[in-house]
Amino acid sequence: MKPGRNDPCSCGSGLKFKKCCEGKFQTIHGGQTISMKAYAPSQDELKQLIGLFNAGRYGELEQRTRLMVEQYP
Repeated sequence: MKPGRNDPCSCGSGLKFKKCCEGKFQTIHGGQTISMKAYAPSQDELKQLIGLFNAGRYGELEQRTRLMVEQYP
């Protein structure tokens, strides 16, 4: 269940939910609340993109980035 806007954030930041993680949740059909963190690339995926950029492999970087944008809109 999604906390209220003025409740303390459950992530432990000490901020109110509205100032912290409110944008990281999405309500889907049926009133179920899901975390948007499940819909974000992992740190390993991001590190791979950075590695491709640093290696100058821009064609492969573009391909993987396009796939990632489709996977995580």
